[in-house]
Amino acid sequence: MRTFPVSLQMLEQRTGLTAESLGLDDTSVSLDDFKYATLAVTLGSGVLGVLSLAFLPPNIGATVCYAFAVIPILFLGIGSTAPQIIANAIASIKGTDTGSNVSQQERICRHEAAHFCCGYWCGLPIKGYSVSEGIAQVEFGVSNSQLSNTEVAALSVTALGGLVGESLQWEKAQGAQNDLLQLENVFRASSDFIGSQAQQDITRWGALTASNLLKTNAHQYEKVVEAFGRQAPIEECINILES
Repeated sequence: MRTFPVSLQMLEQRTGLTAESLGLDDTSVSLDDFKYATLAVTLGSGVLGVLSLAFLPPNIGATVCYAFAVIPILFLGIGSTAPQIIANAIASIKGTDTGSNVSQQERICRHEAAHFCCGYWCGLPIKGYSVSEGIAQVEFGVSNSQLSNTEVAALSVTALGGLVGESLQWEKAQGAQNDLLQLENVFRASSDFIGSQAQQDITRWGALTASNLLKTNAHQYEKVVEAFGRQAPIEECINILES
């Protein structure tokens, strides 16, 4: 497997995928949304705190006012440590949480099945198989601590496969952070230094290759999605891909 430079325009023309659909460039929630949400929470808590002092008995009013005063602090604390939680809440309120009617289990099954298919097609060895929260999962690995260019390429396709699998089924993939973190670890373990521009090229190439694999072998992929959903043994999943 040999990588080659892939631009966002080429990726979209050949696959229909974009950075936004893959969840790589989430613009559904902007910085202005965070700003207005912070103002709304702060002002709303302040007004409710004052009203509680004015209309409730002294002891109860003071307690309720203190509770309202803590809300903005908690909001800022969550926003600084786990901003995705705030972003998901804002997206849900705005109605931009694409695919919210799809069950999380269905998303995870399709995501993990795409990882498995792409990894197996790329020749990666299976490191482990488990069932977590009722969904089958396969872990791939390589034997060398310093990854060759071929291994980096295969792991890149596998890492992007889950997001591509979701994007091909729904308008937008979710949970890109974990896959991108795994991909970053792959780049760090490479025997050759991979600069920032090369990392972007490999990431887009990985998405392009994963899309081609999943589309070309769509029938097998769908069978693996179904097998993962019912926690089928790994031997059955492999047999699906080799049949």
